[in-house]
Amino acid sequence: LALIGLVYIRPNAARRFYPTHLVVDLCSETRGAVAGVDKKPVGDSASNDMDAEVEQGRCLMIETNYRIYAYTTSVLQEKILELFSEICYKLPHMLIGVITRVSVRKALVHGISARQIIEYLHMHAHPQCMDKVPIVPEVVTDQIKFWEQERRRIRAEPAVAYSTFCNPDAFALTSKEAHRLNYLPAATADDEHPDTTSACLYSDS
Repeated sequence: LALIGLVYIRPNAARRFYPTHLVVDLCSETRGAVAGVDKKPVGDSASNDMDAEVEQGRCLMIETNYRIYAYTTSVLQEKILELFSEICYKLPHMLIGVITRVSVRKALVHGISARQIIEYLHMHAHPQCMDKVPIVPEVVTDQIKFWEQERRRIRAEPAVAYSTFCNPDAFALTSKEAHRLNYLPAATADDEHPDTTSACLYSDS
């Protein structure tokens, strides 16, 4: 709690802690600024519009360190965030999570694509994030895409393996036919028998 600024711990008194103005305001039922700062009037149109958008789900703030701050009490929003992030802290009016390689890969395994995650972050971004370009930090979106591409580095394809050719000419004919059929031959020579060659032919379509 001290790391995120909710409590203050004196260096020489590790057993004592003091709540900060931030946690006092979050735990109070009254909306507005922190203690000691004048609150905006209830009829303020800009404040009311922002509150309405937050209540409609536009509640996410994403930082370049992959942390997510969700100003919501919705159980649905919490469960959705748990699909692709790790929830670190649950506060009365806010969730704090982090997007990690493990959490994104878990989402990918369950059929959620990187594009869907990024679109969700854009659609539910906090109104204060709308003035930023881009709305979601580029380092976060690029990293999510990279984690998705990691799972596509190796692709399985049906293959037919031919081995123990009688002579190099037989291998050359097989390789030529493979090229004609738009197949790619991968050749390996036998060290013990240089005259024989193995080939694995697979489709490139």
